[in-house]
Amino acid sequence: MISVAGTFVRPRGAGGVLEIERTGPFVPSITLPGIGEVVVTEELRRSLGRSGLKGFGFETVVKRRIVRSEWNAWDQAADEPAEFPESGEPEDYVLGQPHSMEADEQIGDLWALDLNRDAQTHRERRIVQHRNQIKLVTSTWHGQDIFGAQGAGFIYVTESAKAWLEQNVPGHLMFEEGGGHGGRLNSQFSGRVRVTRLGPLVQCPRRVA
Repeated sequence: MISVAGTFVRPRGAGGVLEIERTGPFVPSITLPGIGEVVVTEELRRSLGRSGLKGFGFETVVKRRIVRSEWNAWDQAADEPAEFPESGEPEDYVLGQPHSMEADEQIGDLWALDLNRDAQTHRERRIVQHRNQIKLVTSTWHGQDIFGAQGAGFIYVTESAKAWLEQNVPGHLMFEEGGGHGGRLNSQFSGRVRVTRLGPLVQCPRRVA
């Protein structure tokens, strides 16, 4: 799946390791490259470690392919990207290009958040029309500041985590209120988080012949 800034996420294998293929050397401090996945740079990992936020750890991300691209220097106000892959297919910004060892080394280590996902969700019917119809069962949440839940690919955060992320990675994420089921939400609970605009390749248009 090609996602923000040209990231291809490989499904976690038997070993549970997250492998990515993406552009470099520029990498946003935090990205949500796959459903329920949060990837951070080494610098942000250190900051999170000092933040006082609790309930999560870090796992090494395998950089399977890093493609050199200076997409972050392109004119973000332009109607089209400065470059198109020869095929015209968005995934070939990454998958159609060779690995760059130099860009790989410049990126440094990337880390996936190791989130607790024991919390439960509730839905009135198996197939819902909107994500707001999926509710967190608040009694199954045990105070983690950043966490996942069974039955949904959302990332949930507390008010403390939301405030910290807004201060330390401004403009990278957007938040929406997360509804609860089976009781009132704890006053510290904020809601779901999802990625927002990170650059000109958030959506890669296909070339029109």
